[in-house]
Amino acid sequence: MKKCFSKQQLHIVKVIVLLLSLCCLVFSLGCAQKNEQSAPKESSYTITDDTGVKLNFKRKPQRIISMSISTDEILLEMVDPKRIVALSGLVDSPAISNVSEQAKQVQGRFKGSNLESLLALKPDLIVAPDFISVEMLQNFRDMGINIYLYKTPSDIIGIQKTIANFGKLVGEEENAQRLIDGMNKKLAYVKKRVSTIPYEKQRRVMLCGTHSTMYIPDSSFSNVCKYAGVRDAVQELKYDYQCILSQEEIVRLNPDTFVLAEWNYDGEHDVNVLAQELVTNPSYKSTNAGKNKSIVTIPAARLLSLSQYTADAVVDLAKAIYPEKFSEVKPMKIAFCHLNTSMGPEEKNLTKLEQAIKLAAERGAKWVITPETSVQGYYFYRNDKSKKDSVDIQPSEKLANIRKLVKEYNLYLFLGAGEFDAKEKKNFNSCLVFGPSGEIIGNHRKIFNHGIGSEAWASPGKDEVPIKCGDITVGALVCADAWFYEHMEAMKQKGAQLTLVIAAWPPTKETGDPLPKWKENALKSGMPFLLCNQTGSNPYMDMTVGQSVVIEDGEVKLTHQGDEAVLLFEMDIENGQVLSKEYEIVKM
Repeated sequence: MKKCFSKQQLHIVKVIVLLLSLCCLVFSLGCAQKNEQSAPKESSYTITDDTGVKLNFKRKPQRIISMSISTDEILLEMVDPKRIVALSGLVDSPAISNVSEQAKQVQGRFKGSNLESLLALKPDLIVAPDFISVEMLQNFRDMGINIYLYKTPSDIIGIQKTIANFGKLVGEEENAQRLIDGMNKKLAYVKKRVSTIPYEKQRRVMLCGTHSTMYIPDSSFSNVCKYAGVRDAVQELKYDYQCILSQEEIVRLNPDTFVLAEWNYDGEHDVNVLAQELVTNPSYKSTNAGKNKSIVTIPAARLLSLSQYTADAVVDLAKAIYPEKFSEVKPMKIAFCHLNTSMGPEEKNLTKLEQAIKLAAERGAKWVITPETSVQGYYFYRNDKSKKDSVDIQPSEKLANIRKLVKEYNLYLFLGAGEFDAKEKKNFNSCLVFGPSGEIIGNHRKIFNHGIGSEAWASPGKDEVPIKCGDITVGALVCADAWFYEHMEAMKQKGAQLTLVIAAWPPTKETGDPLPKWKENALKSGMPFLLCNQTGSNPYMDMTVGQSVVIEDGEVKLTHQGDEAVLLFEMDIENGQVLSKEYEIVKM
């Protein structure tokens, strides 16, 4: 049905439509203004190269020439290839270039001293390493072209600095940081697997060329070795100059492995032929590498690179030398007994521990970890000072049922208990480690002992001694020992592959939250960090806020506080990798 409006109603409708139209116009203008304000505006900037020359830019360079393969690799992954007009002559060879495919997007190539062809490209920036002829570069500078000359880096820190500088140079600092972050992720991946190898057990390697082995002080290869957890044998020489090593020197250095860079650039440098020559050379048969025919080949594109791909060389070398460290994931279940044991009494604690250990074992745990002084109870002395004289020599008869469970389920048990040393006539606050036989295979006596209050019953321990648990060497600590990094470092230097802590340490007003310090020390050590805390409220301290944590690469992967529970999780212990995303919590 047709609806009619009066003249007054029609006037009102027109006014409303007009107002709505004005609102839309104002809104669209506001959006336009906002977009205009947020649009990036390029401004002029000045950059100083590694020789101190200042370069002035009115905007980001749009016609860049790269004069070396390393610069090619950095810039092609930092800027839009449309902003690059020429790359080095080596960029198209996949044997030495990691960006040969990306390079196809850029037509120009720099080869030798073809100045005219480069000038025809009308560059607004030329990026050159310090081995390019200064005289040739000066010709470009005389024509008003910006030349950025940089010092060729010889180590990973230098490479990352160069990448950061390039980011500022071409106005792509975020992309530069992305490349650096990618490198650091790869280096952390390797560090996690090789950092626990003691220096004296690191493999000694030697980079061999087709016709010679060079000594170069502080070479880039030596730096790659450092990050890969191996030792460059030639750096044991202390010459002040580069030189070719004689066969006698190679034999004397006695490397464990010969390393070859795969790059047959002229058809006469077949890496397989070189490998055969090395293993058949009578002079080298007395070396470890010769006797064991230990030769590894790494693509030259990565091994000889001075770009972000140097991090890939670290991965390649570490995997080649220590394949066992990069083997398939081997999950193992571990259990924290997050219990309320601080007030005792001992008989009650032992019953609770037996129950928790059995629960953990029945669910597949192979390592079971308890809190500090979980046998007697952390406050046993504070509650009854006469108990100081009744601390047992361990293992006492009271632990018979626990030891039986350990043996029955083939466990490693890390038990917090007081122990009396009859020889020293002293009590110690210890982490006792039981092996699958049910016998004690090692212990750690708390070093940073308060000596007052609740811990006045115990004497401080003296040494950090790692404990071999199957194929893994554990640096066990007790509570406050984990606050002081020197204890973790001492364990690491003696071969520890992870830090395991039994504790009675919630956050408090007096001492603050220990978690940031645990994270800091774990990151610094490069080792996984496992800490079993206790819970429960008592007259002396609220332990319900105490956290049982698993830390990897300085980051908390798992944490729990609150009710009593057995906390189960999986780790690839050999590779130091936490596999579980959360605890499996079994309430007591």
